[in-house]
Amino acid sequence: MSDTPVPIPPGEEFPPEQILVGRRAGWILTGFFVLLLAVPPLLDGVPERVRELWTALVGKGSSKPIAERLRVYDSGVASAAFTDAPRALTQQVLTQVLGKGNDRVIPGRDGWLFYRPELQALTGYGPVLPEPHSVSRDPALLDWQAPLEPIREFASQLKERGVALWLVPVPMKPTIYPEMITGSPAAGPVRHRDAAVFFQQLSGAGVKVLDLAPMLWAAKAQDAAEGPVYLKDDTHWTTRGLLKVSAMLAEAVRAQPWWVAPAAADGAWTISRVSSAPGHGDLVEKLGLRHPDAWALPRTEALQLVTPAAGRVYPDPASPLVVLGDSFVNMFDDPGLGFGREGGARTQAGLGWQLAAALGAAPDVHAVNGEGASGVRRWLAQRGESAVRAKKLVIWVIAERDLFLSRSVAKANRINWDHVTFAADPPAAAGAGEGGGISVVEAEVVELAEQADPKRANYENALYTVAWKVRKHLSGPAPAESFEVVHWHFKKRELQPTSRLEVGRVYRLKLEPWASHPELQPVNRAELGEAVPLWWAEAAEALVP
Repeated sequence: MSDTPVPIPPGEEFPPEQILVGRRAGWILTGFFVLLLAVPPLLDGVPERVRELWTALVGKGSSKPIAERLRVYDSGVASAAFTDAPRALTQQVLTQVLGKGNDRVIPGRDGWLFYRPELQALTGYGPVLPEPHSVSRDPALLDWQAPLEPIREFASQLKERGVALWLVPVPMKPTIYPEMITGSPAAGPVRHRDAAVFFQQLSGAGVKVLDLAPMLWAAKAQDAAEGPVYLKDDTHWTTRGLLKVSAMLAEAVRAQPWWVAPAAADGAWTISRVSSAPGHGDLVEKLGLRHPDAWALPRTEALQLVTPAAGRVYPDPASPLVVLGDSFVNMFDDPGLGFGREGGARTQAGLGWQLAAALGAAPDVHAVNGEGASGVRRWLAQRGESAVRAKKLVIWVIAERDLFLSRSVAKANRINWDHVTFAADPPAAAGAGEGGGISVVEAEVVELAEQADPKRANYENALYTVAWKVRKHLSGPAPAESFEVVHWHFKKRELQPTSRLEVGRVYRLKLEPWASHPELQPVNRAELGEAVPLWWAEAAEALVP
């Protein structure tokens, strides 16, 4: 470092920008910079960071390429705990003072918020004209499957078994309310340029597409008197929008020649109006504000609660009608999505419940947050031939954005369109995980499902699947030698102890049947393969080698 000015090169009209400091000042600034880099990671747990880096480099327990593993590690460092407070405070100023969002949320007019991937799904590459690989140059994207062929295949698999498929894409909020982000009115629903062609292709493959957009757009005309059909600060619909859709679906089901309405003597499903617990929508959470109540006060949503008739079960595995879906089916039923009842109990006000009330009989329902593309199809495919062939109709409700995201954005949001294989009937003697009973084993971790970053995931709660190998059976029904278990990954975006299981290490597990925890079925779950896990474990006790 020198105190001598740098001469202006010949021909330069202005001197280059330069900052001159003395040697002593330079060393002080350098030391301060190094301190800024070193101290926060030390406070956040450097041994853990070193272990994570080593795992990323050697790839223990992962089949992912090293570049992807390092990206995951880098994301983990970037979202470390010491970054939370300054990031949230900065976002508070950006949103409340300047009206700015972040990489996930775009503020609109009059307090409306919009999910950025929905804008990307409206304006980017879609299912008809795929995104060229040159856009991102990410080799991991070469294996990503566009939605058309998996949906066609699923429809064909169901048709072979005498089951019809209805696809119900739930329109994106900017499709119905474009004026709340652009400031300009539109003549009709704003759709992706490929929407009409894509839906025609599906119809040609035997898929009945129930397009909700025209109906919801028409309903918007009564917003002033009845309220909007989408929540202002959430990605999902309001109770009003939900009831419009459930009425439309129920009418279509009742028109089917195989549908038999329940006799009046079977009793009615009771409907009552309740208010949800006060809260904010999921887009407020995605903003990551330090003080969300300072930006907008918590509010309630009017819910239509459904109580089953005496002797009726929900969902009904014997119903000829299956409803598959994602968080749009779970909304107002899963308390983890917000706007639930006080106390955190299941609300019984979601789409499946409204269909049950309208039809007088519960459908067979399986909905998992964020797994509408592939996870719910895998669940049905693994039910067994007899169970599937007993069905007449599958109504598949899915967020429309999942259909139209370009592959790079879809991959970033963990939307994958997998091919599924329909399983044969299970053996007469079901696995212990289905038959009931608690088992205690000592087992070794074999493989972990890929886990999302809890601070950037779409949902505040998440599970993941782990493959285990039995080392010692201690008590209860014996699981197979190799088996899969569902564990907590994070709750309310806080990592749980079971999220830190290590491949090759032995733990003691108290296994409970996965099917005995219906309250966990809607929670987003990272999976290892097509098989539905039989077991659940709340904790895992590490054994000393």
